[in-house]
Amino acid sequence: MQAANQPLISVVMATYQGEKFLAKQLDSLLSQTYPSIEIVICDDASTDGTSLLLASYGAIHSNIRIYQNKENLGYIGNFERAITLSSGSLIALCDQDDYWHPEKLAIQFASLGEAALTYCDSSICDDDLHPTGQRVSTISRCHNYTSCLEQAVFCRIYGNTMLFKKSILQSALPFPTVLPHDWWIAFLAAHRGGIVYVDQVLVEYRQHPGNLIGAATGSSRSIDREEQAAAKEKEVSNIRERMALFYATCPAEFSFEKKALEQLNRSYRDFSLASNFLRLFCFFRYSKWLLAVKRRSAIRKWLFCLKMFVKIK
Repeated sequence: MQAANQPLISVVMATYQGEKFLAKQLDSLLSQTYPSIEIVICDDASTDGTSLLLASYGAIHSNIRIYQNKENLGYIGNFERAITLSSGSLIALCDQDDYWHPEKLAIQFASLGEAALTYCDSSICDDDLHPTGQRVSTISRCHNYTSCLEQAVFCRIYGNTMLFKKSILQSALPFPTVLPHDWWIAFLAAHRGGIVYVDQVLVEYRQHPGNLIGAATGSSRSIDREEQAAAKEKEVSNIRERMALFYATCPAEFSFEKKALEQLNRSYRDFSLASNFLRLFCFFRYSKWLLAVKRRSAIRKWLFCLKMFVKIK
């Protein structure tokens, strides 16, 4: 329900086979102290008890809206559909297996101001939500961002920590398939109002074997050499497409970022000697921005830039 003088926040959740952890997260959403929220949930054709669990919550709580996909859209497509079905001017992305502190949305709304997006710290937990002792802020550098260059090579702003203005997605849908949707949103936000960091743990970020994407590392499985080669080729193709997309999307008025992205885009096209030297030059010249999220010493950053002569990232 919407409170007077409080913009509606749409908490957007994508579910799939989430029965095991879902109730805990739903309860944390319903306990939010921010008074004006709707909870929009798209279930991606789950075959476990997720649908029944969602229906039981929807029958009791009028601010929960549930949609069932007739066929599986995949993680990114499911979030995209849920966002398009939302009504709020502010969007908070929500995973099905985490836990939000009651004041998460209230604190993030208060911090947003004129920025396009705000994100918070999160505690990395095990299956049972017991803290592992690590936070996202201990494995990556978290701070305010005002340049899209800072999101061009690495992004450690995860969707479950975001609150952003829906308006930044104008002309940005459908989500591109060559990078995670939360990375795309962060890149857009950086040059459409900026990004504000809330230095508080407001999310318990559950890590378990069913995670599609894990904190800072991503999920992995054992694959053979042929699969490895195909995966590497696809990864390189996606990286090149991502950089081309970032260059095309960056507004011309951001001349510094536009020039850097144009050079990077050219250097990513192949591994010719000219491209390799240009890429090396770019990483050394723009390392302050391109490696802004990396918690590394100056010498390790220097070595990373040197490696870009023979690879792309």
